[in-house]
Amino acid sequence: MEIFNLYRNLKILNKIEVIFATISALAVVLSFVRFPFGDELLILSVGLFSLFYIAIGVFIYKFDKSDAAGTKFSKVVLSFYACNGYGVCLLGILFKLLIWPGEKEMMLVAFATCLINIFLILVFWLIFRNNYLKNHLITSFFFFIVTTFFYLIPIYTIIDIRYWNQNDCGLIIKQSYDDPRNERLRNQASECKYNRKNK
Repeated sequence: MEIFNLYRNLKILNKIEVIFATISALAVVLSFVRFPFGDELLILSVGLFSLFYIAIGVFIYKFDKSDAAGTKFSKVVLSFYACNGYGVCLLGILFKLLIWPGEKEMMLVAFATCLINIFLILVFWLIFRNNYLKNHLITSFFFFIVTTFFYLIPIYTIIDIRYWNQNDCGLIIKQSYDDPRNERLRNQASECKYNRKNK
C-alpha cells in the first residue's frame, strides 16, 4: 500500500525526527525562561515526538528486496521495541523537566530501557552487521547519553533553574518533593506552579 511506502521512506522520517528534535529543544529553553505557553509547548512537542516513535516504529525500517521473510519479521520486532524505547526515554525526560509526580520512577524506567535497547541492538549488530542495525545502534547511544544526562541531574537543580527568581516557591516545591504525602505542601507547590505559569 502507498501509505506504508510513505512511512518507510527514511528521508521523510529523518526530516520529521529533526523537526521534532529541534522544536523540543527550543521548547525546553522557552519553558525554562518562562516564555508564555512554554510549558505547554514542551508537553506538546516532546509528547508528540514520543508518540511519533511509538506509533510508527514498525515502519521506520525500509525493507530491502533481498530480505528474507524471517529477517524482515525480526527487524520489524526489533524496530518496534527500539522505537518504543525511544518514546519511553522522551517521556521520562519530560516528567523530570516538569517535576511531575513519579519522575524518579519514569527516569529509572527510561534509563533501564536505554540500556536494554543498546544491549539487544549491539548483540544483533555483532551477528548481522548491517547498516539498519548500525543506525539503530547510533540512535540508541544518543538516547542513552541524553537520558543519562537528565538522569544524573539532581531534581533540586531542575527546581532551582525553573524557579530561579522565586526562591520561596523553589523551597516549597523541594519540601513537597521530599514529603509527597504532606497535603499542605502539595497544595502550596501546586499554587507555586500555577503562579509561575501565570506571571
